[in-house]
Amino acid sequence: MKIRLLGAAALALALPVALAVATPSIAAPAATVTVKGHILSPTGRAVAGVRVEVQAKGQADGSLGAAHGFTSKTGRYELHVPPPTTGPDTAKTYVLTVTDPGDADADMADGEWAPTSATFAATGTTFVRNAVVHHGAKLSGRIYDRTGHRVKAGLSVTVGSSTTTTRSDGSYHLTNLPAGTVTVRVASPSSNGVARYYTGSTSQGTIDGAKATELDLSYGEKTTGRSIHFPAVAKITGRVLIDGTEESGEGSRTVTAALLDSTGKELASSPASSKFYFRDLAAGTYFLQFSGAASAPAAVVPEYYKDSATLVGATAIVVPTGGAVSGIVADVAAK
Repeated sequence: MKIRLLGAAALALALPVALAVATPSIAAPAATVTVKGHILSPTGRAVAGVRVEVQAKGQADGSLGAAHGFTSKTGRYELHVPPPTTGPDTAKTYVLTVTDPGDADADMADGEWAPTSATFAATGTTFVRNAVVHHGAKLSGRIYDRTGHRVKAGLSVTVGSSTTTTRSDGSYHLTNLPAGTVTVRVASPSSNGVARYYTGSTSQGTIDGAKATELDLSYGEKTTGRSIHFPAVAKITGRVLIDGTEESGEGSRTVTAALLDSTGKELASSPASSKFYFRDLAAGTYFLQFSGAASAPAAVVPEYYKDSATLVGATAIVVPTGGAVSGIVADVAAK
């Protein structure tokens, strides 16, 4: 057996090829702009594991490129963002957004940093952008029904851009909220746009968002005891006939029922081939309108309850707090 030894020249030619295969390139694509930096706490501690996004903005046509990633254990990030323009010397606008991937609901117990965002301009192909994030504010309270009992789980509680749902004991908890002035909005997932807002002057809250009590949240602080009653549990139910006959819902003459407020503004609508219901309503005056469904708009003559072609002649439905108006029968005419 012959053993062939490579000469120095042969080794010099072979070695770079082997290294090129074993070591992949990590250079950023030429068409991107490199943005890197350090995410820190107010005390200067590195913040690891938060999501960082850099979005490039065009002059008139909005976002034209974005990239995102997560900070390392040392709080550092590096992103390669498609630029909004091709010219290397053209001024560019970017938006840096830092968010905690943890759920805003304290049930998850993994969100602690409030989101932050900043817009800045830069030129060139590589630049540094650092940011400071704060421990988020916390807010909690309980929601009660009109009798003073704790509401069951499932009501949505919204503060700013964060939303959670009440637990089985009627309590709600929100974390990693940004500091600032906010209002507390409570609604049922099945409601027809009806919500109540926290007010410090009445336990019943208010359905007028402009009258809500504003809360001042501070980074790293907890606000508790923001509780309100939520009595918006009234209902309107009934059934629909077409020329005196109840529809099965499978034919071509399906009817749509629309709930209107006292001014005639539509609050909600739903198919009502035979029965209809609207629930989680605030006390007040409502009207009903019936028309052909989108699949068969010409099947029936549009009308208001009760047998009226206009809102002026319609029958007003007065709903008491926590009550129910049932047994409504709407008999519409077929075309």
